[in-house]
Amino acid sequence: MIRISASRAGETAGLAALWDRAVLAQGEAHEITSGLLERLDAVVHEDGLSFEIVVARDRSEVVGFALGCAQKAGAGDGTESGSQPGWLSGVAVEPSRWRQGIGRRLLRGLEQAFVRQGKTVVATQTFRMPVSLLRRPYLDSAPYRFLISCGYRPLTHELYLRNNLERFHLSDEVKRRREVLSAEGIHYRMYEPGDRAELLELVGRYFPAGWHATIERATADDCRPVIFVVRAGGQIVGFMGPLDIRQPRTPGRFGSPGVDPAFRGRGIGKVLINLSLDYLKKAEVSEVRYSTGLTNPARFTYFDSGAELLGVYCSSFRKSLPAKPRPVG
Repeated sequence: MIRISASRAGETAGLAALWDRAVLAQGEAHEITSGLLERLDAVVHEDGLSFEIVVARDRSEVVGFALGCAQKAGAGDGTESGSQPGWLSGVAVEPSRWRQGIGRRLLRGLEQAFVRQGKTVVATQTFRMPVSLLRRPYLDSAPYRFLISCGYRPLTHELYLRNNLERFHLSDEVKRRREVLSAEGIHYRMYEPGDRAELLELVGRYFPAGWHATIERATADDCRPVIFVVRAGGQIVGFMGPLDIRQPRTPGRFGSPGVDPAFRGRGIGKVLINLSLDYLKKAEVSEVRYSTGLTNPARFTYFDSGAELLGVYCSSFRKSLPAKPRPVG
């Protein structure tokens, strides 16, 4: 008989191993180790988060778990009736026990824990979450169908792309566009420490908070991160990075391009994207994989640069929760 209850001390390694088995059975490559689960207490104290780990047991055997987190009362600003939503960080069931309703029961247990905290919404994202074990629920995949069947509404979809840098080269069109921009006083160069304050001001003014946090972390010390900046008339009007360069002939990553709204529509972002790919190729990076919004105009530039589509996935789900019962009397 399956029972749903809170996790117990000392179970983190077993939960991490269960997650790996479930993920690999779905054909995914990413893993989670016990290290992340063991660090949850430290994250709670540092970031003001509370965590819920709901476990499914068949007698003494753990056959599934769901992980969620929420902002503690009074920590940070909020949106849903004065509080942040509860975050669904991940749910996994032992592959041999799939299609027995265990995942649904785990989600209900986690949602009930959020209701007791006064949450009115549970949400999940593939990015910008305090803690996330989830990766790209592709359209018509089992995780995608599962969440929808459990009442989660898909909100945002993303294209997952790959550039094979062995086949990449700067096109004549991009070279000509850069020459035209240079003649107009718009120049590209690498980031220098003296750019930090102005760059952060630009990112903070026009771009999402997650972008600002990424650039802020990347430029926090004296090392020079790989970021391209674009200057016009002495001011920074665009950027791209940081670029992630690991070992030669291995995959790398890059951050999204950003251009001051007053300078958009002139091909600045297109040159940024292609210069970044060219830089990574010269650094012997084998490929880059990245996501972009389903309707983001930059998708055309990515495809023009040789990107291939790996899949379409949902990056944001949301579900309304019933109101917390009020005490009688």
